[in-house]
Amino acid sequence: RKYVYVGDTGEKDEEAALRIVGGYAPRMKAVFLHQVGEAWGRRDGVVNGVPVLYFKTYVGAAIKAVRHGCMDVEGLQRVVECAQREMLLLENQQGVCPQAIDELRHDIDIAQAFIFDRQPTSAAV
Repeated sequence: RKYVYVGDTGEKDEEAALRIVGGYAPRMKAVFLHQVGEAWGRRDGVVNGVPVLYFKTYVGAAIKAVRHGCMDVEGLQRVVECAQREMLLLENQQGVCPQAIDELRHDIDIAQAFIFDRQPTSAAV
């Protein structure tokens, strides 16, 4: 059995994740860290053979989860559907950061393209 660590970059989650990977790398599948605050722009990497993956939206996390074998495409589709519903609600609320909506929309577009590329093609008869 392998484990996935999920946290954020706001407090000590990142430090804890790196310590865990340092001591238990063979038991870790991946580390997912939500980029918050001053942490924007961090790049994915590998520590002791374990992918350390940064994301801005939960759709972005789901895309990376599929690419790293932590989620299937059907799971990604469900995340996208939930995100689309949430985005409709967010667009009609005052005080919501437009950048957050743009990032969510961007990740939804990437996810939909990824899902489309994975769809089986029907053979011509």
